Amino acid sequence: MFISRNALLAAISGAKGVSCQIVPTILGVLLQDKDAEKARRVMEAMLKMVKIDIAGLKQAYEQG
Repeated sequence: MFISRNALLAAISGAKGVSCQIVPTILGVLLQDKDAEKARRVMEAMLKMVKIDIAGLKQAYEQG
């Protein structure tokens, strides 16, 4: 599974209408794992987050 850098950027609105969020490198690594089930768990965990929680992503990756 390939996910572009732009697809990983979650948008947040700033005071001047500028939107961006820093995405940790580990997110791309976990989402591109050859084990589709691990990548799915990471994606599901991330979509529930308001802020990206690396420990939570790793926990989702390792469970199962």
